[in-house]
Amino acid sequence: MPGKKATITELPITINFGDFTAQGLPFYAGNIKYVVEFDAEEGNYGIQISKFRAPLLKLSIDGGDWQRIAYAPYEVNLGHLEQGLHRLELIAYGNRVNAFGTVHNCDETTEWYGPNEWRTEGERFAYEYQIKKMGVLKTPIIFQTFSINQKERL
Repeated sequence: MPGKKATITELPITINFGDFTAQGLPFYAGNIKYVVEFDAEEGNYGIQISKFRAPLLKLSIDGGDWQRIAYAPYEVNLGHLEQGLHRLELIAYGNRVNAFGTVHNCDETTEWYGPNEWRTEGERFAYEYQIKKMGVLKTPIIFQTFSINQKERL
């Protein structure tokens, strides 16, 4: 029956933005690296990654220094980019919630996890896996900056 049984399969060849647990990695606890190429006109740029489920994101443009995203407003200044094709590398750091977490606890109001959360029963227990969404859940927005307070979305 779907949702109650896990089967080991081949790894997916690519992962897209969105919940990677629904893309063949429901119990994955490692890091995910996204690689995206994009065209830009010459100018100053920033990136916003406003919806993700990972403890930390790191990104690099064209093999440059790695920058972190962990706190609001979830934006990074990419600096000055020359006209042409650029390569964005983005790492979503993993965690163990779907690998070793309480994957049968269906109480979504649980705020603290201790030993008793693995022994749920009654309405709090589900035979179906209760997998949490993971990864970069929304496509990042790359924008050109004109001044400190003005930006144009690409």
